[in-house]
Amino acid sequence: MRCPLLGTLLDIPRFRERGQMLAHQGLKFISPKDGFIYGEGTPLYEASKKGCFSIDLGYNVEETLPSLALYGLLNRDEEVLDAVTRSLQTHMEFLLPDGGWDNSWGTRNYKWTYWGSRTSDGCQPAYALLAGRDQRFYRAALKNTQLLEQCTHDGLLHGGPHYLTHHVPPSVHHTFCHIKALTTILDHGIPGSGSNGTSAAGNGTPGSGKLPRESSYGSRSSSSPISKPG
Repeated sequence: MRCPLLGTLLDIPRFRERGQMLAHQGLKFISPKDGFIYGEGTPLYEASKKGCFSIDLGYNVEETLPSLALYGLLNRDEEVLDAVTRSLQTHMEFLLPDGGWDNSWGTRNYKWTYWGSRTSDGCQPAYALLAGRDQRFYRAALKNTQLLEQCTHDGLLHGGPHYLTHHVPPSVHHTFCHIKALTTILDHGIPGSGSNGTSAAGNGTPGSGKLPRESSYGSRSSSSPISKPG
């Protein structure tokens, strides 16, 4: 995100071109069938011995997808924004009804907290700023933000809902990282969002903006074929 932003602010074409190259290179790591982002671990370009690819939900929704979303909005790159929207829809399947993320299966699950990942920034820039593209995105950003509020005590974000009562000290790193994400959406504003979690741009009706995990739909599996990025 830094290269295209500097290129725009300082009018340096090579920075804009570098940013475009990196953004579109990142799209090659989105699985073609389901829209998962892989590459957060090794092996990078091929499956492991068990046929698995490295996917980390926490870093995907709190760093990679927000960065791509901000790039796409800054440069009005519809190819990037369309790919990010599809990937956000896939990752939203793992957002719990109270705003928590289920990253128990991610490659960096050792950094997983109930509300996200410990050292990443937050999902709000992606979901809130693209709320006009899917009527559920605003609700996703809202529910996660409300969970952050519930886990914040004396100005510090704790690692989960019960950390305070169990006297587990908070980390200031959690706080300043996620302040960055919230500040980003305050700076940009939230387009087309409604107070009930629907999107004005999506013409949502009350209740139609439910998160996937707020409805019972049975089991679901993902088995995306992933090819080596060109």
